Amino acid sequence: EVYYTCFNHYLSKGLPETQTYKAMVIRCLNRLQNWAFQEGFIERARIIPGGNNYVHRTRVFNKEELDKILNYCKPDHYQSFVQFAYYTGARQGEIRSLNNSNIYEGHLEVYGKTGKRIIKLNKQAKAILDNEKNLWDYCRRYVDHTFKKNVRRMGIKNARFHDLRRTFGY
Repeated sequence: EVYYTCFNHYLSKGLPETQTYKAMVIRCLNRLQNWAFQEGFIERARIIPGGNNYVHRTRVFNKEELDKILNYCKPDHYQSFVQFAYYTGARQGEIRSLNNSNIYEGHLEVYGKTGKRIIKLNKQAKAILDNEKNLWDYCRRYVDHTFKKNVRRMGIKNARFHDLRRTFGY
């Protein structure tokens, strides 16, 4: 999905102006060139410089913002998704792919960006799972779009879903 988005942006608009997004697009284009070279489609890869020129994001939510996000997201089923993300520190993709077979008494076994990992369930996360009849079957776009719509309604600026994970760690 990331490669598809990056390639479409590059083909229709060229390299983005935002430094971090530009670096991500360059990394995707370089990966494509490496693959094409390895498969024999091109004689040599012409690596584009700048794939490591990104700005690390450090945004965490303050107490007031976090209170709004955890208590006033709509719809209710999505609110429990947001709460679960904060209480576990899990990535949204790990939560979206969650099913009953990887939920255990005190932990989850999730598969995501770094492979398999164990996430301990605190009492808040356990309570959410106990109250949810159906696990969340959301696509990435729905999660991101709904989160942006909610934080905009709450007046929270510069917020992304992944900031919940960073705030949990903080």
